Amino acid sequence: MANEIRYTGIGDLTLAEVLHKEALLLLADRTSLRNHPAIVDLGMINAAGSTVEQVPQIGLDGYDNMATLAGESTAISNTALTDASSTITVAEQGLAYEMSDVARMVDALSVLNGPRFAASIFRSAMVTFSEVIAKVGDGFAASAGTTTEAYDVDVMFEGNFALEQALVPGPYLRVLKPKSYTDWVDSMRAEGGWVQFQAAGASMAVLRGPGFKGSFLGCDFVTSDQVQGLNSSADWGNFVFGRGAIGVKEGVVPPSRSIIELLRAGPILVEEERDAKGRSVSVVGHYPLGAAIIEDARGTIELGAQ
Repeated sequence: MANEIRYTGIGDLTLAEVLHKEALLLLADRTSLRNHPAIVDLGMINAAGSTVEQVPQIGLDGYDNMATLAGESTAISNTALTDASSTITVAEQGLAYEMSDVARMVDALSVLNGPRFAASIFRSAMVTFSEVIAKVGDGFAASAGTTTEAYDVDVMFEGNFALEQALVPGPYLRVLKPKSYTDWVDSMRAEGGWVQFQAAGASMAVLRGPGFKGSFLGCDFVTSDQVQGLNSSADWGNFVFGRGAIGVKEGVVPPSRSIIELLRAGPILVEEERDAKGRSVSVVGHYPLGAAIIEDARGTIELGAQ
């Protein structure tokens, strides 16, 4: 036989490789802590006159006890009002992608366009929120666990006890590096069954996001790759806190007639900008955001070996 038409013989009619018609997402942390009730939303910075805001705290509603009086004619002494404050600074967060006209023309997957990048930037803003919280959360003064030792049930209880003994009200949120979470799950295998971990159901996973693992002893468990390293990268700076420990403040970029808005969701703005001379289009995201510890006694670092 001869002159058969085979794939290996029609090189001028075939390509070395072709693109699959759908691009798959690379592995990344896509957990967002935004809107969890343990985090105090302090509103917007707009029209405040400054990017820095002072958050006052006062010792009322049970902070001071009454004193027993010696008799019916004894005068009641004044009690000084206890007060404190913390500050939050809002900083601009940004992300931009630039695409040439030629790249957009030959795009076979229909991903090099403004709406697709706007949706991606919105998700990046949510993850940035988690990063900002993680960088604040590893700053609590109290800590549980021992450096270079794996995160386990004992460290978790030590963190819980610290909050309970400080009379910290809920809801509680525990943020763990994925490695620390799996170390905790492994240690749970040796524990008795006096309490049960409530794994995230489908509805709660949708509500809380992909990092939500479930609840245990009244505390939500969330894993995030944004958890910071501590002790010269020997440990992960996991942390647990109750409402009132961490506050966030955001800002809204004012509207402008000179920009093309692709997406505006609360404080997050994504716009499109064209460079005619450079023959390219940029998609730019803006997110004014700040976070800080409001009351240090309401949170605890929980060390877990890397």
